[in-house]
Amino acid sequence: MAELHLLPAQADFVRRALGSHLPRGARVRVFGSRATGRGLKPHSDLDLLIDSPVELPLVAMANLREALAESNLPFSVDLLARADASAEFLAGLEREGMIELSPLPTEQA
Repeated sequence: MAELHLLPAQADFVRRALGSHLPRGARVRVFGSRATGRGLKPHSDLDLLIDSPVELPLVAMANLREALAESNLPFSVDLLARADASAEFLAGLEREGMIELSPLPTEQA
């Protein structure tokens, strides 16, 4: 089974941020070096593919990017909406391998 190359506290922070900014039912997968381990360095970025059951509002993506950029994570986080990716690119990701990173649902008031 593939291993997510993040510390548990880092993964939890990212999962909480995803749950706060993405619609319920969104599926997020890690790709690139933090999913495969190939070429991984301590400050390698975190690449996330977001597959949402509804169209992602630009403001939600912007707020998520801002929350992740302003965090104490020692690496950058790149977000890619599945709807914006080409079929060829997605096929390459499937071949390389991806790891699910489930958003943590936020508490409803």
